[in-house]
Amino acid sequence: MCAGCRKDCERGLTCIKPSFLWMMYRSGWAWKPNQERILRIEMDRAGFEWALAHSALSHFQPGVHADREQWRAGVAECPVRVQWDPDRSIHLEPQPWRVIQVDECPYPLPEHLRRRLGADG
Repeated sequence: MCAGCRKDCERGLTCIKPSFLWMMYRSGWAWKPNQERILRIEMDRAGFEWALAHSALSHFQPGVHADREQWRAGVAECPVRVQWDPDRSIHLEPQPWRVIQVDECPYPLPEHLRRRLGADG
């Protein structure tokens, strides 16, 4: 069961992307407004599994959701969003597979991630 997502989420997300190059490209090489700070983090498997267990798809998907209302309810309940991004080569060429993007909400990092990253001391 997902914990509630506060309205702080409207201020921004903490995006975890599997590719540094793709993340830098999407952030405008850290020049886009509110994307000037890019951090490298290490997350253990338990933290990643927690994020997935508390996630909702970022978009409505027929066959996964009964209807849009069910999808919206799931998004409102879950502090994490997941979506599949196109992977890119080192030259930013599209690859024939997709990679997962994990968006944490609310911003800044939730308590469970701060603990896993050792940010609480």
